[in-house]
Amino acid sequence: MINRLGHNEEILKRLGKTRDELLYDSNSLFFLSKNIEILHAMSEPTNLSKEIRRIIFFDIVTKYCQMVESFAAYINAFEESNRNSPSANIIFNHLVKYRVGDILDEFKLFSEMEPKINSQFQKKIMIAFGYNNCTDINKVDKNIKNIFSLFVKIFNIYYFHEKIYNASKHGHRIFHFYNFDENANESIVYLDKKPKDNFGSQSEFDEKYFFDFIPVSSSIIDDMIIPRTGDFKKLYNILISNNKAIHQKKFKDILFVE
Repeated sequence: MINRLGHNEEILKRLGKTRDELLYDSNSLFFLSKNIEILHAMSEPTNLSKEIRRIIFFDIVTKYCQMVESFAAYINAFEESNRNSPSANIIFNHLVKYRVGDILDEFKLFSEMEPKINSQFQKKIMIAFGYNNCTDINKVDKNIKNIFSLFVKIFNIYYFHEKIYNASKHGHRIFHFYNFDENANESIVYLDKKPKDNFGSQSEFDEKYFFDFIPVSSSIIDDMIIPRTGDFKKLYNILISNNKAIHQKKFKDILFVE
C-alpha cells in the first residue's frame, strides 16, 4: 500500500512546488476566471455563426457557475483554517470533503430580493478574509459591507443559472433548441425533476419531470457575467493575498476592499 503522505511529498518534489505554492499561486479559481475571459474573447469575432456564439455563451455560463461554487468552497475552507492555526493541510482536507449542497444552505441569503447581512455570515466573512486580525473595527465593518454587496451580485447570477448549470454537468438534461429568428432571445431548454405536491407524493401516472428554459445571450454575458467575473477576481485576489499574509503572520499586509 502506498504511504499517502510519502506519495504526496514525492509528487510535490517532482513538481518543485510546496503545498503553499499550489494553494496560493496555482489553484483552479485563477484558471476558471481566465477561462471565462478566453471564451468571451472567442465570442467577439463578427463572422461567427449564431450557433457557435450561443455554444460559447453557454460554456461561459457554466464556467461562471463552477467558479462561484469553487469560490464558496474556498471561503469556507479559509474560514475553517483561520479558526484554527492557518494551514494549507486544513484547507486541502476541507476541499476534498466539501459538498456543493453547502452553498444552498450557507449562501442562500444571496438569492433573496433584498438580502441583508446577518451576524453569522458577517463573522464568516471576517474570519475567512482575516479581518479578525485587524484592530480598526470601523474600517473592518465598512469593508465587510463592501464585500457583502459584491457577494450579492456575484451569487445572484449563480442562483439564476443554477438549475441549468446542474442540468449541464452530465449533459443529458440539456437540449439546444436553435431559434433562427434574429429578433428572439436565445434560450437553452433543460429537463428538471418535477417537485412533489403538497402531500409529498407524485402519482405514478404523472410525468415526474418538467421542461424549462433560460435565456443565453450576449447581453447576459456582457452585462451580467463578465462584470461579476471582474468583481470575483477583485475579491478572490484579496482573499488569497490576505490568507497568505495571515499564514506568514504579516498582518500589516492584509488588504481591504475599497
